[in-house]
Amino acid sequence: MTGRRPAARMQQIEVDDPDLEGAPALDPHDNGWPHHGAAYRGGSDDGTRSPVRTRRRRWWWVAAAVLALAVAATALVSAARDRAYVARVGAVPGLVRPLDGAPTVAWRAPGVPDADGVVASGDALVLVSETLEGWVATSHDAATGAARWSATLGPPQRAGFESSAAWCPSDGGDVGPTILCLVTRPGVLYSRAAIGEPPVRTRVVALSASHGTRLGAWEVPQSMVGADRVGDDLVVGWVDEGRVMVERRDGVTGNAVWRYRSPSLLPVAGSGGTASVRVDGAVVVVDDGSTAVLDGADGDVLLTGPRFRGLQVASVGDHFATWASVGGGHMYDRDGETLYDVPGLPVRALVDDGSTDDVVVLDDGKSLSAIDAGTGEPRWSVEQALDVQSVVAHRLLVSGLTHYGVVDAGDGKQKWSFDVGQQVPWLPISDGSLVLGPAIDDAGAPMLVGLGLDDGTRFWAVSLPSHVQRVVGVGGRLVVQTATETVVLH
Repeated sequence: MTGRRPAARMQQIEVDDPDLEGAPALDPHDNGWPHHGAAYRGGSDDGTRSPVRTRRRRWWWVAAAVLALAVAATALVSAARDRAYVARVGAVPGLVRPLDGAPTVAWRAPGVPDADGVVASGDALVLVSETLEGWVATSHDAATGAARWSATLGPPQRAGFESSAAWCPSDGGDVGPTILCLVTRPGVLYSRAAIGEPPVRTRVVALSASHGTRLGAWEVPQSMVGADRVGDDLVVGWVDEGRVMVERRDGVTGNAVWRYRSPSLLPVAGSGGTASVRVDGAVVVVDDGSTAVLDGADGDVLLTGPRFRGLQVASVGDHFATWASVGGGHMYDRDGETLYDVPGLPVRALVDDGSTDDVVVLDDGKSLSAIDAGTGEPRWSVEQALDVQSVVAHRLLVSGLTHYGVVDAGDGKQKWSFDVGQQVPWLPISDGSLVLGPAIDDAGAPMLVGLGLDDGTRFWAVSLPSHVQRVVGVGGRLVVQTATETVVLH
């Protein structure tokens, strides 16, 4: 099972000792005395011990000591490799550190069910919750749940106002020493300004992950249409006079790193309903009737798609691909130069450990296929209606309405499939060698099962709260979220 260290193997060791030349050989069951029929070299007839016998006993203990040191060294190397493997898996955003067995509850605390309501920073998990005092971020020791600090992000919801919200963008990995959170502050219900478009305002709050002190705060200028964290910065988009504005800003100060203003007006001037801004790997995708692909580092326009073409974009490592029903698909390098055509849009896996960098997996809705990442040449194609959720150890973790399973990224063959028996209540994740997926017991209650990544063998099953909404990996921790609390398993 994952997390177990392989037992050290005993190895034969030769000791070069001139005093032992000609001595009878020892086998693994030798007790230190010669075998029957073996003659003492230089032994006496009076029954006294031979000098060679003494030397052989000394050789045995020397060999045993050397063997013990070798076993200890092997165990240390194995332990070091094991720790390195655990650290490597835990560092992949969305993966869980390898489990030693069936997980149990480590601690629980109040927290909103939003995926961005839990943020990892070092050995802490920061949870966002709504209290009578307002939206609060609380730092907990990731192992014990002990509270370290709390900080108010924004005021509570009040009667007569639209619903407010607070969240801290994260991809599930360690965000580092700074927590960046967004808090919405909607306007008054039924006011003249609220008719047609509620005047939602968003404030960014930067907190020290170690102490919870406020490092800075700034406002997004208008109604926001997208926000994602990139390093210690935020990429935010909003609508200004009918055009989409996008800026990458320093998370603490709010100072602009770069900015982009769409060249054309939205289909309905002043409306943000048809606009969106998202970060996809190394690029920023802006949709406002047409599609623009920006370099996430400097904001340069890498590509602009035809208006109303419905261009789709997916990041693939340092490259990106586009797809449209008219015009087909293309792969581009990081400068926006065309590399080769693609027969479909690359999958957008929520979790990716980088183990399939040699191929690009495509999904056309009815089948999965793969092409060579360097040349675009076809590798394989199979009928497969399930969606790729994670890429782990050169395996594709796929799920659909009632099933989930694993597909080999090398040849596209399905290794196994699990039938939940009803709609999959949350997406399965992995700890590197197990799939941590949903199941239902005989009474209809939800369970978390650990299934072998390679063959689907069930290793364990644990019960979950009946109102579980999400099971995710955050900072390598296994986190269960309900409508009212966050439960951390270990």
